[in-house]
Amino acid sequence: MKKEYEFSEWELEVIKILKKTKLVYTTLLHVNKNYSVREIQFNIAMDNKVVNISYLVGALLDYKTNHSCNGIVVKGGGMDMGFAVAYRLGEMLEIKGFTNVWL
Repeated sequence: MKKEYEFSEWELEVIKILKKTKLVYTTLLHVNKNYSVREIQFNIAMDNKVVNISYLVGALLDYKTNHSCNGIVVKGGGMDMGFAVAYRLGEMLEIKGFTNVWL
Protein backbone atom coordinates (compact mmCIF):
# COMPACT_ATOMS: atom_id res chain seq x y z
CA MET A 1 0.00 0.00 0.00
CA LYS A 2 1.68 3.18 -1.18
CA LYS A 3 -0.27 5.81 0.76
CA GLU A 4 -1.82 5.88 4.21
CA TYR A 5 -5.29 4.37 4.16
CA GLU A 6 -8.05 5.20 6.66
CA PHE A 7 -10.53 2.40 7.24
CA SER A 8 -14.25 2.99 7.48
CA GLU A 9 -16.32 1.18 10.10
CA TRP A 10 -17.56 -1.26 7.44
CA GLU A 11 -14.01 -2.01 6.26
CA LEU A 12 -12.91 -2.69 9.85
CA GLU A 13 -15.81 -5.15 10.17
CA VAL A 14 -14.70 -6.87 6.93
CA ILE A 15 -11.13 -7.16 8.23
CA LYS A 16 -12.46 -8.63 11.49
CA ILE A 17 -14.38 -11.27 9.50
CA LEU A 18 -11.29 -12.03 7.37
CA LYS A 19 -9.21 -12.55 10.50
CA LYS A 20 -11.86 -14.83 12.00
CA THR A 21 -12.58 -16.99 8.92
CA LYS A 22 -9.12 -16.82 7.27
CA LEU A 23 -10.95 -17.22 3.97
CA VAL A 24 -11.90 -15.20 0.91
CA TYR A 25 -13.98 -16.43 -2.04
CA THR A 26 -12.58 -15.67 -5.50
CA THR A 27 -14.26 -15.64 -8.91
CA LEU A 28 -12.48 -15.31 -12.24
CA LEU A 29 -14.37 -12.67 -14.24
CA HIS A 30 -12.20 -12.25 -17.35
CA VAL A 31 -8.87 -13.29 -18.91
CA ASN A 32 -7.32 -11.37 -21.80
CA LYS A 33 -6.45 -13.19 -25.02
CA ASN A 34 -2.74 -13.43 -24.09
CA TYR A 35 -3.58 -14.95 -20.68
CA SER A 36 -1.44 -12.30 -19.00
CA VAL A 37 -4.16 -10.17 -17.35
CA ARG A 38 -7.05 -11.41 -15.25
CA GLU A 39 -9.99 -9.74 -13.54
CA ILE A 40 -10.73 -11.46 -10.24
CA GLN A 41 -13.55 -10.77 -7.82
CA PHE A 42 -13.06 -11.18 -4.06
CA ASN A 43 -16.02 -11.95 -1.78
CA ILE A 44 -16.75 -12.83 1.83
CA ALA A 45 -19.79 -14.17 3.65
CA MET A 46 -21.16 -11.41 5.88
CA ASP A 47 -24.55 -11.45 7.65
CA ASN A 48 -25.66 -14.47 5.57
CA LYS A 49 -24.92 -12.59 2.32
CA VAL A 50 -22.12 -12.70 -0.21
CA VAL A 51 -20.33 -9.35 -0.12
CA ASN A 52 -17.92 -8.12 -2.81
CA ILE A 53 -14.76 -6.75 -1.18
CA SER A 54 -12.74 -6.33 -4.39
CA TYR A 55 -12.49 -2.55 -4.01
CA LEU A 56 -11.05 -2.92 -0.50
CA VAL A 57 -8.56 -5.61 -1.65
CA GLY A 58 -7.51 -3.37 -4.56
CA ALA A 59 -7.04 -0.36 -2.29
CA LEU A 60 -5.02 -2.30 0.27
CA LEU A 61 -2.73 -4.02 -2.23
CA ASP A 62 -2.53 -1.29 -4.93
CA TYR A 63 -4.43 -3.17 -7.65
CA LYS A 64 -6.63 -1.36 -10.14
CA THR A 65 -10.32 -2.21 -10.14
CA ASN A 66 -12.01 -3.15 -13.41
CA HIS A 67 -14.35 -0.69 -15.12
CA SER A 68 -17.40 -1.74 -13.10
CA CYS A 69 -15.51 -2.25 -9.78
CA ASN A 70 -16.68 -5.87 -9.67
CA GLY A 71 -13.12 -7.14 -9.44
CA ILE A 72 -9.45 -6.22 -9.51
CA VAL A 73 -7.06 -6.36 -12.46
CA VAL A 74 -4.18 -8.78 -11.83
CA LYS A 75 -1.24 -8.98 -14.22
CA GLY A 76 0.91 -12.07 -14.49
CA GLY A 77 0.47 -15.78 -14.87
CA GLY A 78 1.99 -19.18 -14.41
CA MET A 79 0.44 -19.65 -10.99
CA ASP A 80 -2.88 -19.39 -9.17
CA MET A 81 -3.27 -15.59 -9.23
CA GLY A 82 -6.29 -15.65 -6.91
CA PHE A 83 -4.24 -17.49 -4.30
CA ALA A 84 -1.30 -15.12 -4.87
CA VAL A 85 -3.45 -12.06 -4.15
CA ALA A 86 -5.17 -13.76 -1.19
CA TYR A 87 -1.76 -14.71 0.22
CA ARG A 88 -0.55 -11.10 -0.06
CA LEU A 89 -3.74 -9.91 1.63
CA GLY A 90 -3.21 -12.38 4.47
CA GLU A 91 0.39 -11.23 4.88
CA MET A 92 -0.65 -7.58 4.96
CA LEU A 93 -3.35 -8.19 7.56
CA GLU A 94 -1.02 -10.55 9.49
CA ILE A 95 -3.34 -13.57 9.19
CA LYS A 96 -1.56 -16.95 9.29
CA GLY A 97 -3.15 -19.68 7.18
CA PHE A 98 -5.23 -17.25 5.07
CA THR A 99 -6.44 -18.78 1.81
CA ASN A 100 -9.01 -18.55 -0.97
CA VAL A 101 -11.72 -20.76 -2.42
CA TRP A 102 -12.63 -20.45 -6.11
CA LEU A 103 -16.33 -20.11 -6.92
